[in-house]
Amino acid sequence: MLRVIGLIAMSLCAGCASVGRLDKGIPAPTEKESIFVLGVAPENHRVMIFGGDTDTGFFKQNWLPAAFYGGAEGGFIVGKAKAGSTLAITDVRVTENGKSILGLDFIPCDGAKTVVFEAPARKVTYLGSVNYEVTGNGLRIEYWNDLDAARAYVAGAYPALSARLEQGGYKLLPVMQPCTSTNTVYVPVYVPR
Repeated sequence: MLRVIGLIAMSLCAGCASVGRLDKGIPAPTEKESIFVLGVAPENHRVMIFGGDTDTGFFKQNWLPAAFYGGAEGGFIVGKAKAGSTLAITDVRVTENGKSILGLDFIPCDGAKTVVFEAPARKVTYLGSVNYEVTGNGLRIEYWNDLDAARAYVAGAYPALSARLEQGGYKLLPVMQPCTSTNTVYVPVYVPR
């Protein structure tokens, strides 16, 4: 149900290229904020990041609006969250190109794993990088770290955050979201790089 509500909200925002993308001149986060950096490739793959909890060992999405929805600019997304929150990639939308918003959704459900991370107060953290590739009716996912590339991107695009960028991390946790016939669901294949 939460997935359907989230997708409807994104559909209503048909003219929105992204939600939660930060302005280039944003200052360092306050004690109530956290800024995250995630490499996402290719650029026609948009990620939806929602808050939730992992109290049961599964990620369970909450009712709040998406913390971020969009594709990468320069290979990275930069978003802001409330300090102390738990967030996850809850949807990957493959569009025709980097400017399109409509596309095919890949949604982790029924225990499939996704990237889950914490938002530490006053921090600017690079979580890692993700590469997506559609293979048949699945989504091949590669994970890696390149802190130097993240530093170079942030230094050019978000200079006020550059000195604060540090290595963060994520977990791959199963999701509680059930698969339904109203969702386009594909099983991801995880490939560490």
